[in-house]
Amino acid sequence: MERIGELIAQSHNPLVWAGHGIRLARERERFKAFIERTKLPFVTTWGGADLMPTDHPGNIGIVGVCGQRGANRAVAECDFLLVLGSHLSVSQTGPAESFAPHARRIAVVDIDQEELDHLRVGVYTRICAPLKDFFDWTEHPAAAGWQPCLPWLQYLGQCKETNSPPSEGSYAFNAAMTSILPPGTTMVVD
Repeated sequence: MERIGELIAQSHNPLVWAGHGIRLARERERFKAFIERTKLPFVTTWGGADLMPTDHPGNIGIVGVCGQRGANRAVAECDFLLVLGSHLSVSQTGPAESFAPHARRIAVVDIDQEELDHLRVGVYTRICAPLKDFFDWTEHPAAAGWQPCLPWLQYLGQCKETNSPPSEGSYAFNAAMTSILPPGTTMVVD
């Protein structure tokens, strides 16, 4: 896992890909602490969309075929992608040959060696370990090292802005409905 620390430290445009496996591993709180400590920006899968609030500064949005444009743009432009709790299904990544084209390195932490052996996208580092072990390691001082890069953060801010839907039709209805729901309410539109 030390290699992940090196990759993060060497990266100018890192991104964390957070999936439902974080919840399955019962590591949601430690994921939150990891994001708060490192200040790494992140995207989520649909299954991981409720891991962090959508208005969290580091949350760029939901990735995938039915995801948000800005989140998918962020994945396309990152130079290092750290995947936690996801097996990178085709509905999340799209065609393998066009997935994260600028990522010089992709690292996946997964408890299931079978999943790691059958990833359909190019991955630089595969770590077969429980997320608990990964989060234990991230609490070690050697795990820290990324210094926020202002141009990358500005670009991600622009990406987030493109996630906002038009203010007409069903989008307007969803926005109005969301504004009257009590805090903490989850609304799913499909």
